[in-house]
Amino acid sequence: MEVLMQKAQEIALNNKRGTRNKDLIPYEISSSNSEVTGRLYTNFDYALFLEYGTGKKAEMPHIGTSETFIKSNFSYWFLPVSMVERKLNNPVISIKGEQFYIMFSTQPYPFMRPTLFELENKAKGMFIEALRKEIRK
Repeated sequence: MEVLMQKAQEIALNNKRGTRNKDLIPYEISSSNSEVTGRLYTNFDYALFLEYGTGKKAEMPHIGTSETFIKSNFSYWFLPVSMVERKLNNPVISIKGEQFYIMFSTQPYPFMRPTLFELENKAKGMFIEALRKEIRK
């Protein structure tokens, strides 16, 4: 299971756009008497937006309800600069003394779904091969 989860993490990171830090897509393995389970997941705030896109280009229903977002036909919205941990390259606008990034619709850049589809066909073979290696030892 460890080999399989490492491979899953590697594939997801290779599919991911931007930073390829393993801490962003960790995995965990748990076991009981009759079962071993692996779980690959994301732990960064914008993963859903990266996976499914935003605004007009999103694959999922819109979650934004701001007046600007709706009036722009889901094309742009304002994000407070204070809510972002790192500096973005987006334009900044000042509204009533507060700084906001102007955020625009982005297309989806899926990384977890392609990982699932790729591993769906490979996982069984990888698991069997890893078991064979352990048995030979």
